[in-house]
Amino acid sequence: MHAQAVIAQELERHPLVAECVHTRHINGSDNRSQVDHRIGGFQPFSTLDWPGRMAAVIFVKGCPWKCAYCHNRHLMTSKQGAGDLRWSSILGELERRTGFLDAVVFSGGEPLASPHLVQMMHEVKALGYRVGLHTNGADPVKLGVLLHQMPRLVDWVGLDVKATADDYDELTGVAGSGAAMRSSLGVLQGSGVDYELRTTVYPGVFDEARLCQLGSELLAAGEKRWVLQSCRELGSTRDMPRSFDLEAVQCQLIRQGFESVTIR
Repeated sequence: MHAQAVIAQELERHPLVAECVHTRHINGSDNRSQVDHRIGGFQPFSTLDWPGRMAAVIFVKGCPWKCAYCHNRHLMTSKQGAGDLRWSSILGELERRTGFLDAVVFSGGEPLASPHLVQMMHEVKALGYRVGLHTNGADPVKLGVLLHQMPRLVDWVGLDVKATADDYDELTGVAGSGAAMRSSLGVLQGSGVDYELRTTVYPGVFDEARLCQLGSELLAAGEKRWVLQSCRELGSTRDMPRSFDLEAVQCQLIRQGFESVTIR
């Protein structure tokens, strides 16, 4: 059976569907979360996490993948930590910032791993913000549920594309992760929600040939826009050294057929 058909069937029985219905009733009665969730981090202002928007960023804890180069390793676990922030405090800060910010982006970790994501998104929407989502695509079914909520719950998605199809599972440490990401891309393509594909160019994963190979895979999937993100040394603003010229690869990718390749 085609992956999209499988996802459509799963949407009908996914536990998040019930959560979304329940949350709509809560949202309509102006109630807040019963539980004060713990959040891994909060950035009060960013112009990079949702290009073209002035956004706050909420870092949700928990991720099913274990990428070796992850800069947010403290967010991999969903267990409570000493440095966690209270959701009520973040929501209060967002209330104070209405009129100054355009949007709120849920990042991570992997936000889709949180059982509280839908409720938090609804509470942010109730404040008048647009809602963005950063995801690695680990859960295409849950992504599909979110993107098909009406009225629209998610306004923009940044999808991380981590590696070529052959390298994906080794990079994440999880079998089937590459297939999950590709299914998530298909969900995005059929959703009508604006999105961005971006890849962190980690020197241990990419050389020029692998980056061009991934470009070919994305073109074959119907994509024409791509963002390449330099990988920075942990705790530093310096880019990690590469064995190739990223700007030269950018030109090569345009020649391959991309309409836009942005280096960020």
